[in-house]
Order: sequence, then C-alpha cells, then structure tokens
Amino acid sequence: MPHDRRTWGHAAVVAALLNAVALVVLGAAGTGLAYVLNLDVIRAAGPTVASTVTYVTPLWSTAVGVLLLDEPVGWNTLVGGAVVIGGVLPARSRPNVKILV
Repeated sequence: MPHDRRTWGHAAVVAALLNAVALVVLGAAGTGLAYVLNLDVIRAAGPTVASTVTYVTPLWSTAVGVLLLDEPVGWNTLVGGAVVIGGVLPARSRPNVKILV
C-alpha cells in the first residue's frame, strides 16, 4: 500500500513538520553564523586570510575524522594536505613593502 498523507497519523504529521522546521532553523543558523564569523575574519585580518580559511577547513575535518572516527590516512591525503599548506603559507605571509603616499 503506497504511503499517502491521508493514512499518516497525527503524530507522524507533527514529527514531519518538526523535522522540516529543525532542518530550516539549523541550516539558516549555521549559514548565518558562518557568514557573520567570515565577516569578522575579513574585518580583523583581511580578505586574503579569510579566503585561506576555506582551504584549511578540509585539513581540520580530516584530522577530526582520523582522531575521533579512526579514519585511515593514505599517502594521497598527506600529499593533499601538504599542497594545501604549501598554498596557504605564501598567501598568508605579508611582504615587507611600504607604500609611500
């Protein structure tokens, strides 16, 4: 028998609505918080540093996965991490250039 809204009980409808509301709230709150935090980083450290945060995020998620979930780390993960760090470091270093106005 196919599932149809007319055959759902009241509790199932309430649960489905609560799930939908939770999804919207968590999505909006997470995105909103990330947006505000990103603006704070841009104001404090500049857009270059803020953009490097995006590149470093996979390194943190990989490290957390290895530590908490015992995920394996292959050679390609290590090489990828080195490439990311190798790209972020020059972008974050500030040359000693003085601009005379």
